[in-house]
Amino acid sequence: MKRNFEEGDLCASLLLGNGLFDRKKLYRDMNVHPSMISRMKKELVLDGHTGCVNRISWNDSGTLLASGSDDLHIGVWEYPSGKKRSFFRTQHNKNIFGVRFLDDSTIVSGAMDYQV
Repeated sequence: MKRNFEEGDLCASLLLGNGLFDRKKLYRDMNVHPSMISRMKKELVLDGHTGCVNRISWNDSGTLLASGSDDLHIGVWEYPSGKKRSFFRTQHNKNIFGVRFLDDSTIVSGAMDYQV
Protein backbone atom coordinates (compact mmCIF):
# COMPACT_ATOMS: atom_id res chain seq x y z
CA MET A 1 0.00 0.00 0.00
CA LYS A 2 1.42 3.36 -1.04
CA ARG A 3 1.27 6.19 1.50
CA ASN A 4 1.08 9.82 0.43
CA PHE A 5 2.31 12.54 2.75
CA GLU A 6 1.47 16.05 1.59
CA GLU A 7 3.29 19.25 2.54
CA GLY A 8 4.75 18.13 5.84
CA ASP A 9 1.72 16.13 7.01
CA LEU A 10 4.00 13.53 8.56
CA CYS A 11 6.03 16.06 10.51
CA ALA A 12 2.96 18.03 11.51
CA SER A 13 1.03 15.00 12.69
CA LEU A 14 3.93 13.36 14.50
CA LEU A 15 5.44 16.42 16.11
CA LEU A 16 2.72 18.99 16.48
CA GLY A 17 -0.68 17.51 15.70
CA ASN A 18 -0.84 15.09 18.60
CA GLY A 19 0.24 17.62 21.21
CA LEU A 20 3.48 15.85 22.11
CA PHE A 21 5.60 18.89 21.30
CA ASP A 22 5.13 22.56 21.91
CA ARG A 23 5.51 24.48 18.62
CA LYS A 24 7.59 27.32 20.13
CA LYS A 25 9.89 24.89 21.93
CA LEU A 26 10.33 22.89 18.74
CA TYR A 27 11.36 26.00 16.76
CA ARG A 28 13.73 27.06 19.53
CA ASP A 29 15.29 23.59 19.83
CA MET A 30 15.73 23.39 16.05
CA ASN A 31 17.30 26.86 16.11
CA VAL A 32 14.83 27.99 13.43
CA HIS A 33 12.68 31.11 13.45
CA PRO A 34 8.97 30.50 12.64
CA SER A 35 9.15 33.03 9.78
CA MET A 36 11.67 30.80 8.02
CA ILE A 37 9.32 27.82 8.24
CA SER A 38 6.40 29.88 6.95
CA ARG A 39 8.40 30.84 3.83
CA MET A 40 9.16 27.24 2.92
CA LYS A 41 7.20 25.54 0.16
CA LYS A 42 6.99 22.15 -1.42
CA GLU A 43 9.14 22.04 -4.54
CA LEU A 44 8.84 18.42 -5.67
CA VAL A 45 7.02 15.22 -4.77
CA LEU A 46 9.32 12.24 -5.18
CA ASP A 47 7.29 9.06 -5.57
CA GLY A 48 8.79 5.72 -4.68
CA HIS A 49 8.80 4.84 -1.00
CA THR A 50 5.92 2.98 0.63
CA GLY A 51 7.12 3.63 4.18
CA CYS A 52 8.19 6.67 6.17
CA VAL A 53 11.35 8.33 4.87
CA ASN A 54 13.68 8.64 7.84
CA ARG A 55 16.76 10.19 6.27
CA ILE A 56 17.73 12.17 3.20
CA SER A 57 21.18 13.21 2.04
CA TRP A 58 22.49 15.41 -0.76
CA ASN A 59 25.62 14.61 -2.74
CA ASP A 60 28.45 17.16 -2.52
CA SER A 61 27.38 19.05 -5.64
CA GLY A 62 23.70 19.16 -4.65
CA THR A 63 22.55 17.41 -7.83
CA LEU A 64 21.46 14.09 -6.27
CA LEU A 65 19.25 13.34 -3.29
CA ALA A 66 19.27 9.93 -1.57
CA SER A 67 16.57 8.73 0.81
CA GLY A 68 16.33 5.81 3.23
CA SER A 69 13.00 4.48 4.46
CA ASP A 70 11.07 2.07 6.65
CA ASP A 71 10.32 0.15 3.44
CA LEU A 72 14.02 -0.92 3.47
CA HIS A 73 14.67 0.77 0.12
CA ILE A 74 17.04 3.54 -0.89
CA GLY A 75 16.02 5.98 -3.58
CA VAL A 76 18.21 8.37 -5.54
CA TRP A 77 16.71 11.34 -7.38
CA GLU A 78 18.24 13.94 -9.67
CA TYR A 79 17.82 17.59 -8.72
CA PRO A 80 16.22 19.82 -9.91
CA SER A 81 14.33 17.55 -12.35
CA GLY A 82 13.13 15.07 -9.71
CA LYS A 83 13.88 12.18 -12.08
CA LYS A 84 14.32 8.87 -10.23
CA ARG A 85 17.85 7.69 -10.95
CA SER A 86 17.80 4.57 -8.80
CA PHE A 87 15.52 2.78 -6.37
CA PHE A 88 16.59 -0.47 -4.78
CA ARG A 89 15.88 -2.88 -1.96
CA THR A 90 18.73 -3.03 0.53
CA GLN A 91 19.88 -6.03 2.54
CA HIS A 92 18.68 -4.35 5.73
CA ASN A 93 15.92 -6.11 7.66
CA LYS A 94 15.01 -3.16 9.90
CA ASN A 95 14.17 0.50 9.26
CA ILE A 96 16.87 2.58 7.56
CA PHE A 97 17.86 5.62 9.62
CA GLY A 98 21.09 6.62 7.90
CA VAL A 99 22.01 7.26 4.28
CA ARG A 100 25.00 9.17 2.95
CA PHE A 101 26.80 9.70 -0.34
CA LEU A 102 30.50 8.78 -0.26
CA ASP A 103 30.72 9.99 -3.86
CA ASP A 104 28.24 10.23 -6.75
CA SER A 105 28.25 6.46 -7.31
CA THR A 106 28.58 5.12 -3.74
CA ILE A 107 26.03 5.33 -0.92
CA VAL A 108 26.37 3.97 2.58
CA SER A 109 23.35 3.21 4.77
CA GLY A 110 22.72 2.24 8.36
CA ALA A 111 19.62 0.71 9.91
CA MET A 112 18.12 -0.50 13.16
CA ASP A 113 19.47 -3.95 12.33
CA TYR A 114 22.91 -2.56 13.36
CA GLN A 115 24.28 -3.14 9.86
CA VAL A 116 26.08 -0.61 7.62
